[in-house]
Amino acid sequence: MKIYSQLSLEGFSNTYVVSSDSSSRCVVLDPGSMDSDLLTVFLKNRIEPETVLITRDERHHTAGLKTLIKIYQPSVYGVDSFDLSFGPADKAPDSNGSDMNPEKLVEYRTLALSDFSVTAITFPGAWIDGSMYVIDSVLFPGPMLSAGGIREVDAGYPQALLVEALRSVFDTLPKPTWIFPAYGPPTTIQAELRSNPSLQHPPEHFVPEENG
Repeated sequence: MKIYSQLSLEGFSNTYVVSSDSSSRCVVLDPGSMDSDLLTVFLKNRIEPETVLITRDERHHTAGLKTLIKIYQPSVYGVDSFDLSFGPADKAPDSNGSDMNPEKLVEYRTLALSDFSVTAITFPGAWIDGSMYVIDSVLFPGPMLSAGGIREVDAGYPQALLVEALRSVFDTLPKPTWIFPAYGPPTTIQAELRSNPSLQHPPEHFVPEENG
């Protein structure tokens, strides 16, 4: 498996392209832009996007998706709250006139993708409105985690919930697992458990007071 990283100027987020050694098909994660640099990755390596995975419904991670769909017509997966600017209900027609609807993910789910073992991890009913993906034992957490930090959220219950979610995902993976976040450089589960202050000292759960 090969992983190509492209920095999108739309929010300075990472777009990842994952390809196999034996196929021309690839997976794209969080296309924050569809520019000449990303197109060069496809053309230079003779690969074409078969699938797009979205970690969070934000422009920083989806701005290049419309163009990507028009050129390659990939399948698209996103969280249950996923609603692009063209909207699942509006339907983005492909070049053949058929409809291209993002498929919404619910809970842990194994995706039947060619050449890759992919698990989508979502948290339905929780505050966390994003997805993580494990592709052949590599974790793509989107904006929920960066090297040495976690996504900025309100202190108390939201922060405790995010830390608990990250730790629960880490528990299912071997410690040498590589992590490719939406922001910043790659890291590993082992490094984050050792040096990420939020994960070393999880905040106490916040219990809201009852009214009256």
